[in-house]
Amino acid sequence: MASRWLTEHDIHALTREFLNSGYGGSEYGHWPLERRVHGFLRRHGLGRYADNGDICNIITDHVMTCVSVTRRQESIDSMLCNRQLSCGAVDSNHIDRDP
Repeated sequence: MASRWLTEHDIHALTREFLNSGYGGSEYGHWPLERRVHGFLRRHGLGRYADNGDICNIITDHVMTCVSVTRRQESIDSMLCNRQLSCGAVDSNHIDRDP
């Protein structure tokens, strides 16, 4: 039986995966963020997490934080030395997917 809860590492991995997907970009930019997170989770075989409001809220909060930090950092970097902030490279391949 797959784990019902995600670790902090899993949340970061899903956030990174979301941000690098069409759901995190302009392809679904006209959708509300919560709908994009739900769609992303379902599309990636994680429907049980899409159905869990707590997990969806945590992932949504991480996405908003990462976007905010990245935008703020990009603004600072463009003034200083044109560096970009990464939300951290993590591996999401170990997360139990729905069958």
